[in-house]
Amino acid sequence: CVYGAVDGPPHWNYLTEGGVFEWCHLFKTCCGDQQSPINFDTNSVQSEPFAPIRFQGYDTKPNSIKMKNNGHAIYIDVSYPGPLPVMSDGGLNAEYTLASFHFHWGSDNEQGAEHTVNGVYYPLEMHIVHFNSKYGTVDKALKNTDGLAVLGIFYEVTEEDNPALDEIIKEFSSVVYDGDSKTISKPNFSLQDLFPVSTEYFFRYFGSLTTPPCNEVVTWTVFEVPQTLSLKQLNAFRGLMRSKKNDTPNNMTLSDNYRPIQKLKGRKILKRRVSGGSNSVSAQFPLLFTAAASALGSRL
Repeated sequence: CVYGAVDGPPHWNYLTEGGVFEWCHLFKTCCGDQQSPINFDTNSVQSEPFAPIRFQGYDTKPNSIKMKNNGHAIYIDVSYPGPLPVMSDGGLNAEYTLASFHFHWGSDNEQGAEHTVNGVYYPLEMHIVHFNSKYGTVDKALKNTDGLAVLGIFYEVTEEDNPALDEIIKEFSSVVYDGDSKTISKPNFSLQDLFPVSTEYFFRYFGSLTTPPCNEVVTWTVFEVPQTLSLKQLNAFRGLMRSKKNDTPNNMTLSDNYRPIQKLKGRKILKRRVSGGSNSVSAQFPLLFTAAASALGSRL
């Protein structure tokens, strides 16, 4: 999870001096006991009969979006003509308001997502950041342990393009370099279009931002069923740069912008138990998961 306001000093990155293994020295919170991301071991999760998450306004198309390459990720701020979308229920203890979304991805198909399932990485993960509505802003929410709720959505490679994702990718030529930004009026997609085919199955745990300053203020909801994108679309992400246009060299790619898996340190991982049906995702979506298993197997 990237928060756009933490780009200032001390400098941090994913690769060199100031890289992920230096974060603890630069930001003490990054050495905390409730850090993210984590691995979801499906044999040790605790089943909980959560109600479904209630999504309001996610099927509304934004009035505009502002895309920014901040050298760490593609960060997308969203504006609506009316109230911002909110989510509640589903085991959440408050109502949370949409703030922004962004992506983490890898230089190859064997890495890129931040969370893992049984030790296996997806090649891309989308994070939709929300703040607790009672705090009014992300800045205020960051100071409270119940401040943020983030949705994590895995993406798996298939042969077909993702039409909603194409609406974002087609503007990448305007945000190739660190510091580039582009505002898009009347984008032809809703946030719901970027959701997986089912939001019924999800993991839940308490953790942190996955980037400095690593505030431990995040209630994580990571959907078990992945979304999809094509290899062509994934390669479009890989064409983005972490360097500025005038840097020498200026061809440092933005891929592999994910933090290593963090230790649980006694935390419980919860998984929603669906009432009145099978709790095996593969049983509910056999074709999707047969294709996903085949794709994963070809990578290992």
